Amino acid sequence: MCDILVANREITAEGNTIFGKNSDRSCNEPQYFVFIPSTDHGEEEVRCTYIPVKQVKHTKALLLSKPSWIWGAEMGVNEDGVCIGNEAVYSKETKKEPALLGMDLLRLGLERGATAKEALGVITDLLEQYGQGGNGSFDGEFYYDNSFVIADHEETWYLETAGKYWGAKKVRKALAASNHMMLGTPYFMHMETVTHAKEAGYDTQAPFDFAGCYMDWDRPNNISGFIRSSLGRHMLELPGTSFKVEDMMRGLRSHSTEDPWRKGDVSICKHAVGPSSESSSTNSFIAVLKPEELCMWGTGMSTPCMAPFQPFWLDAFSGKLVYAYEDQEKAMERWLKLEGLNRAMISGRIDEEGYRKELQVLQSSWILEAGKVPVSGRQKLCEDIAGQAEEFTDRWILEAGGKQEIYTDTKIQEYWNRKNAALGKDRRITY
Repeated sequence: MCDILVANREITAEGNTIFGKNSDRSCNEPQYFVFIPSTDHGEEEVRCTYIPVKQVKHTKALLLSKPSWIWGAEMGVNEDGVCIGNEAVYSKETKKEPALLGMDLLRLGLERGATAKEALGVITDLLEQYGQGGNGSFDGEFYYDNSFVIADHEETWYLETAGKYWGAKKVRKALAASNHMMLGTPYFMHMETVTHAKEAGYDTQAPFDFAGCYMDWDRPNNISGFIRSSLGRHMLELPGTSFKVEDMMRGLRSHSTEDPWRKGDVSICKHAVGPSSESSSTNSFIAVLKPEELCMWGTGMSTPCMAPFQPFWLDAFSGKLVYAYEDQEKAMERWLKLEGLNRAMISGRIDEEGYRKELQVLQSSWILEAGKVPVSGRQKLCEDIAGQAEEFTDRWILEAGGKQEIYTDTKIQEYWNRKNAALGKDRRITY
């Protein structure tokens, strides 16, 4: 469960495409930012989450948002300015057999694609060769196919898949993608897409509708996806043709309910609320795709409505937010500590109004500073802001520690007691 918002350069204030994603996964599943330098390879294969694939001689430098146990990533960028995010979608072709996860395909596309169009080709070639499948859940069973939003500073593509079959279309102006299939007539598609659909007995009336043909309408998850993508389109349209980073943050923090702590399933900022809705926005990411560089913003923690977005670049970032690949244990420990802030808010131990007012002051100042900092000052700015963010979040966590928990009812309290007891116990870091 995730949401992607992309505002292409036609509607942004500075003429740069702005990409944003909330990654919604198990509320106990750590997810953090890692940097991987460009690498030359001598081995013939690379082991992904479940299966190996043929390795290439050289892979690009990457900055990824990575769930702890998955080889691939939920979102990220490469040194050439390509940005990708994926979405779980529910097709009639979904397989349980281990193959490539959508997150694996995403990382492989970033490692090998110099442009959005080239990364699209990498993903579709690997999909046709190796397929997709396997359990995508950290602490349960969850099987799905994937859609992808693939962007660079020139163009954005939307790729939708059903098993090994796929269709792709160029995005005009803006796109809100969520957990449902929505591709109509593709620009490009797998050469056997229509033939297979006819043989399977799917509806292939002209003009061919990829989602209408391949979507599994029996999956109830589609409903939440439809609602959240509608909210996403609304948030993209509000600024007109002057969309800014602040607007993307506002979109990723948005709710479609007045009480997201109790009814969190239909909001872009997704809250785990109990047994009926256990996933949460576990990390959030924004990329401003400029012709010569990337400016990024990320939280490194769950629940974006209460998470500070910090700026970083591929060549300038704080080690308190973006970690070396071999330092994933440290990254996990920081994510788990910050999750204490979310649990404190859930249990009523934080003054939400006071917290948000202080966060807004910090966030506004960081946006101003990042917009005018010279290249030579970026590293210091990242370190300064990371220090401010750490002081802010750690202080609120400490203050919440001595306060009494307040839950709506006994069942919810018992649920969070179980989740809190399990938090950090299952690690499974994949290198």
